[in-house]
Amino acid sequence: MKQRIHTLKKDEILKQQFEYYGLSHLLSDVKFSVMPGQNIYEQMGKFESAVKRKVKGIFMGLNVQKKLEFIEDISLGPYNLKVELLTKFETETEKTILELLYRGANLINKDNVIEKYQPAKITISYKGKLDVAYTFLNSTLKPKYHMRYWGLKSNCKKIGHFLFADCIKILTKTISINSLTKFTENQGDYIRFKIAEYYSQRSIKMNLTILPEDKRLAEMVTREIYKNKLPFIDCESSLVDNYYTYEDFSLQKNEGTPHILCTKQGKEIIIPRFIRSMFIARTKAERLLEEHSTYAKAFQDKKYVSGKVLSVMEKNDFLTHYGKVELDNDVDLVRFNSLELEFNDLKNKIYIPKASDYSFRIRKLGQHRAAGLHYSSFRATIIDIEHPNAYIHELGHQIDHTMIRNKIMSESLDFLGIIEIYEKLTEESVKHLPNEDPFKQTWNGTSKYNRSYYFQPTEVFARAYELYIFKCLQIESSFLKENYDSPVYPSEKTFLNLIQSYFNNLFFKFVSGNKVETSHNNATEEIEINILKEKSMNIEIMNKFTCFNQ
Repeated sequence: MKQRIHTLKKDEILKQQFEYYGLSHLLSDVKFSVMPGQNIYEQMGKFESAVKRKVKGIFMGLNVQKKLEFIEDISLGPYNLKVELLTKFETETEKTILELLYRGANLINKDNVIEKYQPAKITISYKGKLDVAYTFLNSTLKPKYHMRYWGLKSNCKKIGHFLFADCIKILTKTISINSLTKFTENQGDYIRFKIAEYYSQRSIKMNLTILPEDKRLAEMVTREIYKNKLPFIDCESSLVDNYYTYEDFSLQKNEGTPHILCTKQGKEIIIPRFIRSMFIARTKAERLLEEHSTYAKAFQDKKYVSGKVLSVMEKNDFLTHYGKVELDNDVDLVRFNSLELEFNDLKNKIYIPKASDYSFRIRKLGQHRAAGLHYSSFRATIIDIEHPNAYIHELGHQIDHTMIRNKIMSESLDFLGIIEIYEKLTEESVKHLPNEDPFKQTWNGTSKYNRSYYFQPTEVFARAYELYIFKCLQIESSFLKENYDSPVYPSEKTFLNLIQSYFNNLFFKFVSGNKVETSHNNATEEIEINILKEKSMNIEIMNKFTCFNQ
């Protein structure tokens, strides 16, 4: 998908990507990480701790007017804050509240309290309930004071107790709840898919028809199952399962909050997606900035190209599928001619989309430390002069971004099942490596090529595509690696069947409709046969993978 670039300011790029994924731009500068196996509450704890650090760093440096504007900005959601600055403390009640604030903030010096610490009353509105709490805008309160009632022994029977809130904590909660709510409101398709997937998997595991008792919900779930081509057992034997409700599926709200966020099973759908989407948004922003960086110019034309090389660039077989071809001066033209022959052979075996707006380049990529590059913004597929075997991987990226206009295939619901199974198989494979294994150390580290890198949807797509070509279609080529034994290339048979089904479906209409590229081989016939087997094969796959989803 080609994206229009309006700015190269890092913070603006981050905000744009976060908004694209339905995430509040307020989260664009919040950094944290979660570990495999952490439950939803641990994940949210990590997230909220990161938000708290960021809020404290920003908020405490603002003047009073900017603080009031900040609070107003973050209150656009079901969790709403209204602030009233306190300037006079004349009555016994007012003096008591101020004294309790002193104690909550551990203040010794009480001079210029209003100017230094800015006492305030905060009205908190959430789910139809109103709470009034007191705080300092310029100071934190002791943990035991936060959202607790306090009073003075000397007059509590007379004037009562008062609720206090730590300003940073209440701001963090506001951002957290409102951001999660905003994100959830943009996840209707995903939520319906995951609920349908739950009943699909339960049905396959039990070999029975399993649906909710609510007939409205049962009908909607059934439609969603067939819409997404999920395996399902439709028979006379059935069981009722009310794990999800009609309110969950239809995204109904409870006092402004999506109902699905009010249940544990709902949070188990949304929170991992929320956390993951923040990582994906940040990674895509970083990649976009890298594409536009001063050194990443592999997509630009070389200033000088020799006459012989230029002649080959202007007339070669790659131009049947690319609008432009560029070669480094050091490319061996005899070997390049052999690559042309292999390319002609390859395009008669697989579907390679014609991309007249793309360039194909063979360059020296040493400074990039990469065997290949794909720049979606600049419509360029690039392989290193010493690594023609990187082409299929980069072609996978190209297909991911261009197969369907304005859609990234790896981020579609159709591909989600492959990502989930890929992650589980890969994680399991890496876990069995010796602790001293260099790959395992990198995998668990913080460098670029760690677990998070390999689990990016676009990377899963490109590697799944490589496996499809090499192991499913059993094609050998200079454009492919010699072997795919790495843990990041799962070879489990049922997984290979799953990706074969996915890519056969993806390419079927293009392959069958392209008589020139398929007239000399049996690719179309083979894919047609595989398409017909899809339903029964998917049921077998889900049976074998059910254990991973418990």
